[in-house]
Amino acid sequence: MNSHHRYALGLAAGSALCAAAGLALTARALDATRPDGPWIPVAGCAYAALVLAWGAFREAAAGRRIAAETAWHAHTALGETPPPLAPCCVLAEETEGLHSPTCTRPRREAR
Repeated sequence: MNSHHRYALGLAAGSALCAAAGLALTARALDATRPDGPWIPVAGCAYAALVLAWGAFREAAAGRRIAAETAWHAHTALGETPPPLAPCCVLAEETEGLHSPTCTRPRREAR
């Protein structure tokens, strides 16, 4: 488990807590004795839960990528020739022509 996975778990827990708080506030707002319930905090809890869930998914994806790159480089160090990952590196997704030092694409031999 790398740090990305730990952050993903923490963000997912925070998202679940915000969702539970939003549900509790919704139940309180729907109470018959208080028709003018706290709808702004409900919206805030829903927004926070969605943002934290998005962050958890992004951190989990980054953790999976790091684990795949680590396994790929371990196989390369043993002398194997595994196929490159798709995409070959995270930098190649964002730019055209640039690759990171941990790129898994085949490299040309220096002349």
